[in-house]
Amino acid sequence: HLLEEDLSLDDLSRLAFMFNFHEGSMLGGYQKLCVRLHDGSEQYRYESEWSRGFGLDSVGISQVVEMNCKDARALELTVVIQNAPGHLYKYTKILRFLPRFVVVNNLPYPVRMWQDNSVFRPPSAADVTLANGENKVSRRWRLVTNRKKKDQIKINQYEVLWGKQVDITVEETGIDFPQGTTAHPHALHVTSTAPASWKPFNLPDTRADRQLRIGLGGRYNLTSSFSADVPGEHTLRVTRALDLRLLKHVSTRASPEYTITLPPRGEASFDGELGIWFETEWGTDRNLIVKAIRDNSFCYNKTDVHVGDELLLIDANPVG
Repeated sequence: HLLEEDLSLDDLSRLAFMFNFHEGSMLGGYQKLCVRLHDGSEQYRYESEWSRGFGLDSVGISQVVEMNCKDARALELTVVIQNAPGHLYKYTKILRFLPRFVVVNNLPYPVRMWQDNSVFRPPSAADVTLANGENKVSRRWRLVTNRKKKDQIKINQYEVLWGKQVDITVEETGIDFPQGTTAHPHALHVTSTAPASWKPFNLPDTRADRQLRIGLGGRYNLTSSFSADVPGEHTLRVTRALDLRLLKHVSTRASPEYTITLPPRGEASFDGELGIWFETEWGTDRNLIVKAIRDNSFCYNKTDVHVGDELLLIDANPVG
């Protein structure tokens, strides 16, 4: 109801909390209000600092109020001041505290929203996190599917403002998401929304870039980022994550096996010495293992060979 612009007097009286300024504060002729986040569980784990004072004279103008939580992270609210309808117009003002942001998902499938900047973290090929933390470890969020019943507890929606790790799976209870995500470990999970639904949200970290990205889960890349503070329409492209390890014609260290030409064709700096030492790893099925690479040698400066790599073939001939 609070998101509706026009409310009847009966609805207003049912939703409103009546208050007045203290008589002593009215002598100055200019009153201000301060608000804070209060933990209704009475455990006092999540209580913010008081916001800066804001006046009630800006009728019809939306104001953004910040409440510092921890380490300069802030919870943002929108405050709208209006005159009361009817005969109360001259005597009463109505304050509405609204979410700073609301996501409306009109798509037929669920979406995840992330606070992340695609300029610094573009989609990466071999960057898919499966459930239970496979492939990637993040201190900011986690995906868990094999949780025990005793661990399936309700998590406070404001925990992220106190630097806590977000358990995405708990928030997505009842939402059918494809397994996994391509989000970067340092990305911040904002919220997850079911199809044809809406949900209020706040930025997990107001100190970071105020950029948002959309993810569909599974092996789909996150979209490019867009500003959370600039109104407008954006056309966002969703692409499948391309795992380079599965492409046989691409030779890269991300693959189980890769090829190096020594020396590379056209390389004039090769003096005939590779600067690499091999040894046999007895008791295993591995043959020749890179033991060491001399500093400033050809292999050190010009190749991607690492200590511990195994030499499999030389000119297509198996090493045995």
